Amino acid sequence: MNTSKVGTEYELLVKNVYDCLYATEGIYNPVIQHNVTFQGKSGATHQIDLYWEFTFAGVRHRVAVECKNYKNPVKKEKIVAFDGVLKDISGNIQGIYACRNGYQKGAMLFAESCGIQLMEIRKPNDEDWKERVRDIYVEVHMLFAENYKVHFNIDTLWFQKNYPDALPKEFHIGACNSEVFIDDGQSRKSMLEIMNALPRDSEGKGFMQLFEYENAYFIYKEQSYKINKLQIEYDVHDYQDTIHICGDEVIQAIIMNSLGQGAKILAFDGSIRDRE
Repeated sequence: MNTSKVGTEYELLVKNVYDCLYATEGIYNPVIQHNVTFQGKSGATHQIDLYWEFTFAGVRHRVAVECKNYKNPVKKEKIVAFDGVLKDISGNIQGIYACRNGYQKGAMLFAESCGIQLMEIRKPNDEDWKERVRDIYVEVHMLFAENYKVHFNIDTLWFQKNYPDALPKEFHIGACNSEVFIDDGQSRKSMLEIMNALPRDSEGKGFMQLFEYENAYFIYKEQSYKINKLQIEYDVHDYQDTIHICGDEVIQAIIMNSLGQGAKILAFDGSIRDRE
C-alpha cells in the first residue's frame, strides 16, 4: 500500500471534518489550506499538513494541524516535535494534532501543558457499532399503476353551444398531469390525485376505471370543458425490492477530543451531531 497516498487521504479527511465543523458553527470564512510550507524564525522550513486563519469578533485566529495516520497511539516525542515547530513559526498559532488511534499518556500530559489540542479523527470501526444498529434492511412490496390512457367524453350540447366551429367527442391524455383538474362541483382534484387513488389490488394489464358526471368540468390552463365521463385504462405492476441502509455509508468520521471535551459524529451529508 502506498503510505504517502494513505497519509494524504487521511489529511483530506481531517480537512473535511474541520470544513464541516466550522460550517456547523456558522463560520464560513476559513480557507483551509493543505500541505503548506512556512519558514521559521530559525531559518528552518516547516511543512504543515493543514493551515487556516480567519477573523472572528475582531480577533485573528491562526491554526496549524499535524495529521498522522499511525496504527498505534502517538508518543510524547511527536507532540514535543510539533510544539517546537509551532514555536519556531510563532505568531500566536493554535496547534492541533490529529490521529486515528489515540495518544499515550505522556503525549496527552505534554499537549495539555502547552495548549495543543489532541484530536482522534477516524472512520468508524467495529467497536463503534457495539450495541448500535449498523445495518437496516427494508423489504419493499408495492403495487403501482402505470401505462395510463385517459379519455374525456365531452358534453356535446355544451360544447356545441360554446364552440360551434368544432365538436370533438373525446379528449385523450396519455400521462398523469398535476396541471389537469376535474371539478365536479363538490371537489376539485388533479388528474395526479385521481390516478394515485385508482384501485390496484393485484398485478395485471388492462384495468379500467369509469367516472360518470352530471355537472363536471375538465380544466387545463384555465380553460374549462364540460364532460360526461372520464375513463382511465392502466396496468398494475407488482414491485418488490430490499433496501439496505448501511451505517458505514452514513457516518463518515468519528471526532473525539482526547483531552476529554466530548465526541461528535460527521455524516456523509456534512451534518455533525454529538455522539451518544
